Amino acid sequence: MAWESREFLRQLTIGKQVAFKVDYKGGMRTFGTVTMDNESLNAVVAREGWAKVNAREGDSATEAEELKRLGAAAEAARKGMYAGPGRGRDVKWSGVDTGAAAGAPVWAWALVSCAPLRVVIEHVRDGSSLRAYVVAESAMINFGLAGIACPRVNAPRVAPPAATPPPAAASSGEGGEAATNGGGSGGGPAPGTAAAVAAAAPPAAAATVDQPEPFALEARHFVETRLLNREVDILLEASGVTQWGGEQGGVRGVDKYDNLYGTVVHAKGNIAVELVRSGLARMVDWTSAFLPRDVAIAMRSAENEAKRAQLRLWRGWTPPTIK
Repeated sequence: MAWESREFLRQLTIGKQVAFKVDYKGGMRTFGTVTMDNESLNAVVAREGWAKVNAREGDSATEAEELKRLGAAAEAARKGMYAGPGRGRDVKWSGVDTGAAAGAPVWAWALVSCAPLRVVIEHVRDGSSLRAYVVAESAMINFGLAGIACPRVNAPRVAPPAATPPPAAASSGEGGEAATNGGGSGGGPAPGTAAAVAAAAPPAAAATVDQPEPFALEARHFVETRLLNREVDILLEASGVTQWGGEQGGVRGVDKYDNLYGTVVHAKGNIAVELVRSGLARMVDWTSAFLPRDVAIAMRSAENEAKRAQLRLWRGWTPPTIK
């Protein structure tokens, strides 16, 4: 019943303003009370039978007794998890899980319909890269917003080189002269020594570290506050050729590497266009080719607005000069 319990709380609170108060910490966990509309959500989930009541450190006797009473009443009424075995969710992660042909991607079933897909946005990796749970198919898909690219949150960067220790002082030979290669005064390490081997070795490859590109976290937050855990429709856009299945004229929202691209259908507008308008994304020509012409024109206009205002990614931008 864990899935049903999560869904109850998600649908109850999504898009609502809540208050959170830390009550105590235990080990690596933090425990607290969440209130919405002046009512404790702890009490709500207990009353609806979606949580078992445990006595907590810091609970007043009155509060603890009330939670126990609500939990007992829910169990007696067979509400929530006490109603019987839950359906849970059997998430499909590959094409084989969906009953598609061997080697087919998990979204192969989506290619046969032009209707929008009802999904819950489960994760926002970058502003333009999302993971969605397809409700009807109980399948998880990753897709990119067609036409744009946001800065990457985990972008590989070359790590700064480690400080090189100063060379060790050469040992003195007879007569106070430094011992050198062949006993002369060349100053290099003696052949066969560890220093000579290290000097002859090729330079090590530069180490890389993952760190956010400029405005990557801001772009991700922009999308999270509007879409994360919300139920929306996505529309796979039109494209041309895929590796899976070969030539697929009109296969929707898939590039030649089987990457999935689409548009989030939302009553308040196109979030890809708004990311571009805010200077948090750039247009990408090869995926904007998937878009309907009117959407691509609106996106280009939004990018030009951001450039002229020098917003975020376009700080310091100057229009090209024609010679």
